Amino acid sequence: MGRSPGTTGRRRNLQDAANGIFPSRVHVVLYACIDDEHAADAVMAALRAYATARDWVVVEKYYDLSTAEARLGLSHAVDIVRSGKAHGVVAPNTTHLTGSRFGQGSLADLLQVIDGAFVDYLTKVPTAPVTPGAAS
Repeated sequence: MGRSPGTTGRRRNLQDAANGIFPSRVHVVLYACIDDEHAADAVMAALRAYATARDWVVVEKYYDLSTAEARLGLSHAVDIVRSGKAHGVVAPNTTHLTGSRFGQGSLADLLQVIDGAFVDYLTKVPTAPVTPGAAS
């Protein structure tokens, strides 16, 4: 009985692992610009789940509050990609990059200059849970 390409690949990966050879995995930085600090854990968990589902390694995570004038978290995320410690940035959607000194278009352009760098987005972002009786 012949082996399927998937079986052959799995056997090769097992053999490589047994010999201490590991394939390079994609390293990413998680970033979000959020309105409510209470939503940070839920947003970061969604970004981490997205990255993990793609077998990416999360090396760092940052978020900025939308009320902040400076986007220090985004600057740190880009610096990590520039340094080569990560291959890309994962954000909830393009609106999380607007209002930054990079802007959504220029951030993508900036990362394209870095060999192999990328920005990837989720399409749905969890919102902070609504607390009954809380003032809006």
